[in-house]
Amino acid sequence: MIKINRPNLHILAQKHYQEFFVGRGFRDRLEQAAEDERDLERKSFLDRLWKWNEKIIKGNPVALAEILAYFKEHHESILTLLQNTKVTPEARKKVNPAVKKYDPDITPTEESIFCALIEHIFRYDLFVAEKDSDTWGAYWLMRELQVNVCPYCNRLYTTTYRTEEDGTGSTRPEFDHFYPQSKYPFFAVSFTISSQAATSVTPT
Repeated sequence: MIKINRPNLHILAQKHYQEFFVGRGFRDRLEQAAEDERDLERKSFLDRLWKWNEKIIKGNPVALAEILAYFKEHHESILTLLQNTKVTPEARKKVNPAVKKYDPDITPTEESIFCALIEHIFRYDLFVAEKDSDTWGAYWLMRELQVNVCPYCNRLYTTTYRTEEDGTGSTRPEFDHFYPQSKYPFFAVSFTISSQAATSVTPT
């Protein structure tokens, strides 16, 4: 594996934190979620995410490993919950402020809502979907990283193209994750996980 070593990585990490996580309101959303939670164990977990939010988004792999070790020691049941709970579409609707209508006949479980909340705060889907040339997202990051070959195999070219201002016809490499999003959704938009694991080129 090839290490991505750029002198501006810390600057990009700060930009990623400020423009995406803070700028899009996810840090505030996390703080509010921690304040609103009534279950003591879940509240403790959310409080820790809030306390470490900048470290989670900007931290290097060693820092993230330390965070995960702490969670495994102190919040193993929450990790198990995140890994084993099916997040339903209705649960996703309930935690998304932009969605105003729900099916009154479907009541998601508290567990599904909690997992959907974590997923909604660390919005990887929003980050990778952003194609606007003026908005920080996956295209911006890949362009700034200037990674032209797969760090894993050193053979597959990873080129980012932007053909139109609205992103029409654009393509970029996919991002891979050292920690699976399905198990650790709170690491989904961590800078070092996504930026240092760019792999195959796939049209998006």
